[in-house]
Amino acid sequence: MNSIAVYLAMSAMVLFSGCTPMLPKHPGPTARTYKAKVDLRLNGFKRTYRIHLPPDYTGHTPLPLVVVVHGAFYTAKEMEKTSGFTSLADA
Repeated sequence: MNSIAVYLAMSAMVLFSGCTPMLPKHPGPTARTYKAKVDLRLNGFKRTYRIHLPPDYTGHTPLPLVVVVHGAFYTAKEMEKTSGFTSLADA
């Protein structure tokens, strides 16, 4: 049952991600982290997600997508800080 809830939550995030503002086509020369708010509630909580673009991202060359999912009682910002993936992307 728990795996069904996770699947439904991830499916909803994918569907509703199209309802958020578009990222700039040509970001500036510095790394940026964008926070997107989605009007999606799951178990009574409003969900958000963060997108980090490394400093050398130009929009012309595809980059791998890394998805980091935090556990209960964590926020996306806390997970970004503790996981170290942002620093790894900028390296």
